[in-house]
Amino acid sequence: TEERLRSVGVPLGAAIKLMKKIEDLGGGGGSSSAAGGVVLGDDHPFVEYWRRMWDVQPDGRSVLDFGEASLVGRKNLLDAGSKLFVRDCYGDLATLVMGARSNKRNMVITGTPGVGKTMFRNYMVYHAVQLMKEGAVTGAGGSIKPLIVALHIAPGDHKVVVLKVTNPCDAASRALTVERWSRQQFEDAFQQNPNLLYLVDVSEGDSKNAIATLCGSTVMFTSPN
Repeated sequence: TEERLRSVGVPLGAAIKLMKKIEDLGGGGGSSSAAGGVVLGDDHPFVEYWRRMWDVQPDGRSVLDFGEASLVGRKNLLDAGSKLFVRDCYGDLATLVMGARSNKRNMVITGTPGVGKTMFRNYMVYHAVQLMKEGAVTGAGGSIKPLIVALHIAPGDHKVVVLKVTNPCDAASRALTVERWSRQQFEDAFQQNPNLLYLVDVSEGDSKNAIATLCGSTVMFTSPN
């Protein structure tokens, strides 16, 4: 893992590049899922990210502390620190996003560079997890439908990280799964899945690689330009 490389003296930048090359070759301690994605191993940073998103407890303050996990930064690397400052507007924005999802609408969230779009994407993952834990994500007939949260990381590299949970309201049988998909495999597999919440941060203005034809909800984070 990146942490192990750094522990033996490999510089941070070199460790990140090496891990990326390993993942591009299908490594990183994962195994192929039946549908075509690569299931990431328990020691993968994105697995820890998802686990901490589930375990962190809101304490009524404006800062969420994710402990050992790093948040997803502007370059779609897990390098944005472990604390998330929750702005006053985040709750209302998250409610609007989930409302658009219920109505099968896509959204574009825009703002000047540095205003907090990327950190709000992290908050959206947290918000979706809280809804799943509360059993508040419903489908037809009021049945509980766990969200499948997908983060489109580094759009130019055509990689999507898919965060899934089984039986969210039952701690005994609950299972968390993190998979890495190629863009094309992801699009083919999830095209008609209404439970998808697809979050893509177009930090480099590369909107052409975002997938806007999914049955679920696509939320794009981008600057006005």
